[in-house]
Amino acid sequence: MTERALGAEESSRRHEGRPPRDDVRQAVARLPWDLRLPLVMYYFDGQNVKTVAEKLEISTSGVYQKLKAAIKELHEMLTTQGDMP
Repeated sequence: MTERALGAEESSRRHEGRPPRDDVRQAVARLPWDLRLPLVMYYFDGQNVKTVAEKLEISTSGVYQKLKAAIKELHEMLTTQGDMP
């Protein structure tokens, strides 16, 4: 079995009885508001970067920076063992 397959098997055992999206939702809810809002607007509500920037009254590069930071934090939360309740 490959290392990737072993990781997937371990991950599925760790989350038995609970849809994997619950982990993502919980992690998103734990993000600071200033990172969570643009992330939700862009990825979940389907708004484009320009619209998010206008609604939040920040630059488009500011939106990209916040999305990058939010994704980094989500990755850290979701890959750190024992960090999720």
